[in-house]
Amino acid sequence: PLEMTLNAIQERLMSAFNATTCYVSLYDSDTQAITFPWVIRHHERISQEPISIMDKNSLVAWVIANNQPFITTDSEAEATPVKGIPLKNTLPRSIIIVPLRDGTNILGAISIQNDEPHAFDSSEFKTFMAVASHIATIIKNAHLYDQTKNLVSQGTRDYQTAVALRQAMAIISTSLEPSSVLNQLLVALASVVT
Repeated sequence: PLEMTLNAIQERLMSAFNATTCYVSLYDSDTQAITFPWVIRHHERISQEPISIMDKNSLVAWVIANNQPFITTDSEAEATPVKGIPLKNTLPRSIIIVPLRDGTNILGAISIQNDEPHAFDSSEFKTFMAVASHIATIIKNAHLYDQTKNLVSQGTRDYQTAVALRQAMAIISTSLEPSSVLNQLLVALASVVT
């Protein structure tokens, strides 16, 4: 569900902000990796390999590591905190990258970009910041949904295992015949394993 939701968001963002590039990045604090579920450049989905939070050339790594948004209206004329990694050999001129936050946790970042300078103004930056907050909530809820689904699935397996073992114990306690006990135990174990 998260990927479909992010795709729908991406389409709306590109249209609303007249962006030529748009992406969401997700940060895994355990591996310190930043992944890109999707990157759209000129209405074409392109793949971006995961990067390390320690990447000293990546603007998105800088945004996530520093928990600060980044905006430039002209990446060629204005100083940037790091060089930036070009997509398809060019660095867009107008760039907004905003951290996706869940309270104090950084979930990743979202970016809109345009090849033209001065494509975004301060009102669009403020709007994009508000949008990023809602997208962070969507991502958090999707993660919670996945965790809940996994817990329910694990609980179901645990319950089925307990029922099978309880049945095996009941059957085993009714017989003193070793072959019958072994047979019933193997039947119960088979139902637990499958």
